[in-house]
Parts: sequence; structure tokens; C-alpha cells
Amino acid sequence: MNAELDPFPVPVEAEYQRLFATMLNGIAHCRILWDGDRPVDWIYLRVNRAFEQQTGFRGLIGRRVSEAVPGLLEQDPEWLQIYGRVARTGVPERFEREVAALGIWFDIAVYSPGPDEFVAICELVTERKRGEAALLESERKYRTLFETAPRGIVYHDADGRILSANPAAERILGLSIDQMQGRSPVDPRWRAVHEDGSPFPGAGHPASTALASGQPSGEVVMGVFHPGEDATHWIRVSAVPLFRAGEARPFQVYATFDDITESRRAQAELVAGQERLRLALELSHTGGWEQDLVDGKGFHTAEHDRIFGYPAPHPDWSYERFLGHVHPEDRERVFSALEQIHRAIALVEAGFEAGQVALRVAAPVDCRLHGFPNEFSQVLLNLLANARQAIQEAGRETGTVTLELGSAGGFGRILVRDDGTGIPEDLLERIFEPYFSTREAGTGIGLYLSRQIIQTSMGGRILARNLARGAEFELLVPLSAEG
Repeated sequence: MNAELDPFPVPVEAEYQRLFATMLNGIAHCRILWDGDRPVDWIYLRVNRAFEQQTGFRGLIGRRVSEAVPGLLEQDPEWLQIYGRVARTGVPERFEREVAALGIWFDIAVYSPGPDEFVAICELVTERKRGEAALLESERKYRTLFETAPRGIVYHDADGRILSANPAAERILGLSIDQMQGRSPVDPRWRAVHEDGSPFPGAGHPASTALASGQPSGEVVMGVFHPGEDATHWIRVSAVPLFRAGEARPFQVYATFDDITESRRAQAELVAGQERLRLALELSHTGGWEQDLVDGKGFHTAEHDRIFGYPAPHPDWSYERFLGHVHPEDRERVFSALEQIHRAIALVEAGFEAGQVALRVAAPVDCRLHGFPNEFSQVLLNLLANARQAIQEAGRETGTVTLELGSAGGFGRILVRDDGTGIPEDLLERIFEPYFSTREAGTGIGLYLSRQIIQTSMGGRILARNLARGAEFELLVPLSAEG
């Protein structure tokens, strides 16, 4: 060729060699080995530096892949099928595949430059594939949580229309997802009402307020019509808005809710029963008193006032006044934590032995606490009873409850630990609420009362957490300044 007319001052082969050597993609030029019409191996004719860096192999030229990567063709024979097909037909292909022996993924474009040969251009996509796998696993876990959560979960679009709902929501609302989709909080078919029976406007639904404000909406109680039972079901609802990156307006909101119908019914029956008892006490001229653990209000009969010599009426009556009258010595004082632990154990150990539950105490030193010893002992009894029930619910023949006594930061520290069922994570924050229980037969009073005693009466703290096996309650009670 006339050099003056050649548009390429550098020979084409030299330019190809430079490009081959410097490309960021790995390149392998190979020849297929056949057994009749069946591809059985390939030999590396040329590879570039990027391919060696991707695979970690050196000195591949002239070697068979079966020697360079032992087991590859046996573990994944489709490599041979793809490369043999391209080498024979000349039709290029593209695919993604893992080299399991190396733990790496490639995005590969392969073509045939001549008979029985192929060139594979490889892009390393291991990180992307791991990200995709992690995303799929995350989506699987989310879907499992969504499908199995005991709380109802409903997703609404930006206009408030329902997009999806989990099985718990279908059960609580008495509607299938097909019946719910497209409904919004303002739909009159909900027949929503306040606790006093007045209409609950759709604009006040937590999903509506979260969409309007862009802020999470706290829990509200509302009644909705349950078509399957032709009755109102009561739910406690909250909602959280969802945003796309860079957007100020929510594109979705999800609402979660509990069915509190049974607890409301039980509470109503309790109030009715208390009223009947009150009337019976008045009519029978029997002294008696009661106190609401939620609002702190007390009731006492006229006969009670007469017996204790209170003026009638006595509007400032309180439980503290009652205790001061009946047990004037039972006031705040310094007491031994270890004595109260042994006192509580003495009351429950027979039941523990009968249920084959071992009780262990780890108390290297005693702690002198300041507070109410009798009430502190009642808290221990509540926690021990709950621990034993948790072990029984786990279905094991034996179990262990451990009490540890120590001190930290000016507080006596008591740990009550069991190896039972643990506490559902989504209920941990609610176990100290009044009338809330994780057990069907539970009253929901024990842990609430325990928190009132430790935190309100004694200025301490009570915490709950799950362990790898079972649950643990922690009591922190102020140490006595007297030591």
C-alpha cells in the first residue's frame, strides 16, 4: 500500500495489540476442543492483562481450562455448550454467569473470529450480583414480615386509595385485598366512628393526616364496620408517610393497626362488674374500696369511711392514705434487696419445683435499697410468675430462671432471666401498658403495676429485652445513701 495514501500511520495489527492489552474488560481468545461433535474443553490462545487480574490466573496461554480451573466444566457444563455453539455457528451471544470455583460473576459477550475459535469479552459484575442478591433477600424478608405480621398493614397511594394489605389486615377488617383496593379513608362503607359513637371523618384518619402533613400520625382509636360479623370492630391505628428522594410530598403512606375489640369488650364488662359490685356493697352495708390503676381514681363505700373513722364524705381519699391508716409502718425505708429476693423465692419455689423449673440466684453482695420493700417483693413475684409461664409456653420439660443482684451507677440492679419463648419484638414496647397482655388469659395488669411501683413509687426503672433464648427484665432501684 502507498504510505502516502495510508490513513493509519500505525499498522492496524499494532493498534489492535495495544487496544487488546489496555482494555479494562477482560478478553480471552480460545480454541474449542471437540470429541466428534461434542465440545469437551478449550485452550487459551491469548488473554489480556485485565482478564488475568479478573481471574487471578497467570500463564494461561496454551493451557486447557480444565487444567487452569479444575472442576469448572463438571460443575457447570453450560460454559462449553455456549462457547461451542458460538464457535460452530458464528452467532454471537451474551450472558451472565458465575465461576463458582472463584466466587466471581461475569457479564460476557462472546463471538467467533474463525473456525472452532471464540473470543470472550468479560466484565466483572460480582458486586452488582451480590447487591442484587442482597436486595432479593431483603425483599424476601420484608415480604415474610409483611405476610406474617400480627398487626394489620395497609399501603395507600398519594390520593389515599388502598394499594395493598397484609393477611392480618384482611382478617381484622373482614375484607379481602380485592375488596379493599381502591378504597380511601373517606369511603362511607367504613362506617367509621369515634369512641363516643360520633362519626369519624375520613380526613381525620391517620393515613389522611400523614399524607396531608408529611409527618407520622400517632395512634388513634376508631371503630370500623366488619361486614363478616355485621358489627363494629375497634382498631388502634397509626400511619407513616413515604417519600421519594428529592420530593417534598409523600407518594405513599402505610397504616398499621391492632384489633382491640376484645380488650374493649373485656374492659366494658369489667366496668359493668365493678358497678354491680359497688351497688352490692352499698346495699349490703359492707366496707370496701377500689382504685383505677390507669387514672389513679379511687372509690370507697360509706361503710368503709365509717369503719375507719373518716368524715363523710371524704373527697381526698387515696390509696396512700389508706396504706398510711392501715399500715403506718409500711412507708419508704431502707431495706435489703437480697432479703426480698429470698422472700419472693420462698413464696414461689414450690410451684417452680412442681413445674420442673430451676431457680438460681447470683448475689455476690447484698444491696441496700431505698423504697417500699413489700411492693418491691410484689414486682419480683410478678416477674418470676411471668418467667415460669414463658418456659411452660415454650413446651420444654425443664427450664431455668436466674436472678442476679448487683449495683451500678447509684442503683441496685436486679436481673430476672428465663429461657422461655421470649417476647414478640413488635410487642416489646407495649408490654407495660395497662390491660395489654401477650397471653390470651392475661389481665395486662402485672407488668403495668410493676412499672408503676419501680418507676413512680421508687424512682427507678424497669426494662425488658429479648435474649438469644428467652427474655430478661432489668430492675434499677436507687441505692440507699446510708449504705
